[in-house]
Amino acid sequence: TVGSNRTSYLLQPWLGLYAEVMERYAPAFWGTEGVTKFVRLRMIMLVAYQAGTAACFLVGDLRRRPGVRSLLVLTGIFLAYLIAGEGTKQRPYLVYIVPLYVSLLAIWVAWLWQRRSLPRPFILAGVCALLLLHAGSNLARSECHYLASM
Repeated sequence: TVGSNRTSYLLQPWLGLYAEVMERYAPAFWGTEGVTKFVRLRMIMLVAYQAGTAACFLVGDLRRRPGVRSLLVLTGIFLAYLIAGEGTKQRPYLVYIVPLYVSLLAIWVAWLWQRRSLPRPFILAGVCALLLLHAGSNLARSECHYLASM
């Protein structure tokens, strides 16, 4: 039945993590049957979100900032709930955590920009590529659904 795995994920969080990746993130970012290969490039966005989150957690200069620390704690709480507490693994619940990932990615990119850790044209190219990928994959996804409905 729907939601029957809720307590099992509390007792075995590694199963919850596996289910989280395979049942929620993979369909949302990799796509399902019938999507174009371009839409599958959305996985790059997920990797970027996770890189930004990891950088904010691992870089002491960022982690010590009170606002960043609050975002990291909130992200951890949401992620723990989605992994262990929310057993249905429905994709609409991503609306709660993806903005936190995007915020942490933006903080990391701004930190890289200010510190000039990477040449600014590379940072700008990466941000533009992510924006184009997001817009293009949404357009391709909506076109797939439109053509499938004809």
